[in-house]
Formats: sequence, structure tokens, C-alpha cells
Amino acid sequence: MEQQLKVETLITIPAEYTLLRTVDYENLLKDSEVGTWWTLQDVLERVNRKEKWFKENVLENPRYKNLIDVESGGFVKYPSGGKSGYLFLATQTKQFLEKYFADIVGG
Repeated sequence: MEQQLKVETLITIPAEYTLLRTVDYENLLKDSEVGTWWTLQDVLERVNRKEKWFKENVLENPRYKNLIDVESGGFVKYPSGGKSGYLFLATQTKQFLEKYFADIVGG
């Protein structure tokens, strides 16, 4: 026969910590990157892929380029001129990578 015991306890949370609902924590993380721009290196570190692979499978892939290029209303500024590099709007880049993950890695 199963027995149950009801126990009440007091847990003190130090002042330097805050207890948050998971959804509130996730919203804080999301909001922390609003307006943040990433470089290509920032993106590569997050997706754990080499530059050549990412360029071939995402940045230069006609399937995605028109969706992501800032000149088409997207969120990636492609290099122009000799010294400029890629710039990515962090929040939209994350959303894109989540949405198209299976397509990108599946080929």
C-alpha cells in the first residue's frame, strides 16, 4: 500500500537570485537580442558549421537568398565592396534557422 506524506518547507532564495517562470525567462532571452547584429562568425559559432558549408547551403542557395537578403526585405546584409562583410539581424536569423532547419540540413 502506497503512503503519502505532506511536508511543508521554507526555502530561502538569496537576494542576488530571482525565481522566474520558464516562459518569462525565455522572453527575456529573446528580448535581449532585439536590435543585435551578428557577423558571419557569430552565426557560424551558433550553427556549428564551416563558412563554406553555410554559404553554399544557406547564403548563396537561391532557395533562401531571396528570403534573407536585406535588398529583398530580409535580415541579412550581404557584403558590398572590398572590406564589408555579412551582417545578420540576430532575432530574425534565429527564427529563420529554426523554421528551415530540416530543409537546410536535409539538403
